[in-house]
Amino acid sequence: MTKVKSQTVHGYNTLTMNNYLSDKIKIISFFLIIIVMYEHCGFRNDDNGIEGMIFNQKIQKLFITILGRFAVPLFYMISGYLFFLNVNTLSDVFSKVKKRFRTLFIPYVIAAVVYTLILYLIFLIPNLNKFVNENPIENLIDNNLISNLYSIFLYNNDRYPFPFHLWFLRNLIFIIACSPALFFIVRKRLFAVSCTLFLFLLSNDKKISWDEIA
Repeated sequence: MTKVKSQTVHGYNTLTMNNYLSDKIKIISFFLIIIVMYEHCGFRNDDNGIEGMIFNQKIQKLFITILGRFAVPLFYMISGYLFFLNVNTLSDVFSKVKKRFRTLFIPYVIAAVVYTLILYLIFLIPNLNKFVNENPIENLIDNNLISNLYSIFLYNNDRYPFPFHLWFLRNLIFIIACSPALFFIVRKRLFAVSCTLFLFLLSNDKKISWDEIA
């Protein structure tokens, strides 16, 4: 078995990528994608399942309530690992942040704006808006510009931005923005600070609304 290579820089062991590790991450990511897709194909609130498919319902509950819960956290772990790969100094962290600004933040903004515009155009077309269950654009139209930007890119409800399917990227961008502080805490071995920060994030399940900020 091929071992993961490491190098010592400034007294710290730094992992480096090789073909074995790269293939391993790709395989794990592939299975995580399948689990996430399967998790979003459940029968939802139907406890009995479709007639003749009760066993299928039990299998889906297994993936949704148990196995599916670790998929997204593992994606965050893989993203964090790849972000800090070959990072030795704080300047390396800022260099990675700049790259993620181009490859993550800008695509996120474009995707959020395009999604919002498409929905807006759909509700302008009389015979097309009937195929959509509700009109989420009304809430944006009634708000001011700052509130709309906050809803589109950060929080439109208790958990998601207006383009709700982009919540993973929103959270990842926030974590990357905090990466210099996280790097400093880990390198300085501030264990107590790390535990306190982790427990705070774990317990803070309430969103910060724009009304509270303004």
